[in-house]
Amino acid sequence: AFFKAMGQRLQQSPYKSAIHSICITNEPLYSAGYFNNPNIKPLFEKYFAEKYGNIEAFNQIAKTSFKDTGELLESADTNRAAKYAFYDFCKRRFADWHLENIKRLKSTLKADIPCHAKLMAMTSPFHFDGGIDLEYMSKLGAYNGNDDIFYPEGKWASQWDISTLAHEIQTSAINASVVNSENHIISDFETRPIDNLHIYASLMHQFVGGVSALATWVYQDWFYSNERKDPSGCLA
Repeated sequence: AFFKAMGQRLQQSPYKSAIHSICITNEPLYSAGYFNNPNIKPLFEKYFAEKYGNIEAFNQIAKTSFKDTGELLESADTNRAAKYAFYDFCKRRFADWHLENIKRLKSTLKADIPCHAKLMAMTSPFHFDGGIDLEYMSKLGAYNGNDDIFYPEGKWASQWDISTLAHEIQTSAINASVVNSENHIISDFETRPIDNLHIYASLMHQFVGGVSALATWVYQDWFYSNERKDPSGCLA
């Protein structure tokens, strides 16, 4: 309903032709505790049958002894094989969910506008249960979207290895440039002065690594009630 409503609103906008791309989701996750959701069970069973055939085939592969998929789901929080099966389902389903809604949005807009998701690329490849797979999500469209970090810890552009690994995974999955639309070159609540060389180095390194667009993140609290602003955490 949301994507249909948003598409209709944009379709009527006089600025429709100025839209460069659309970020479908912000830091999406599809993870903890969903194996206890009764609405998930029939969807998981369909995926399970398509991938493994039946529980006996899965047991043989995984060296387990589950009597059915219900018992497998009940063990997904503790058994590694069950957890893998469930979260592989989550990752595939979540990528498909994005694709379905991109199609709905483009159909409503009657335009093939580039779309992407702003993934937490600095953590998603390393979190087993986040519901995000950078390879599956690379199928969303014209860009590899992410939210990446270059925190100044020690030397300039430190933690470049995390950003580079995420960009390498994304661009190897699909030959498309990266849009880092939440470019964290400082951490949350940063209060230290930040050297300009850190900023320049972090931006340069990302462009070398396949980034085509950056929206740089600057932390700034604003108190609307009394028009007082807190200068902590601001690059300025």
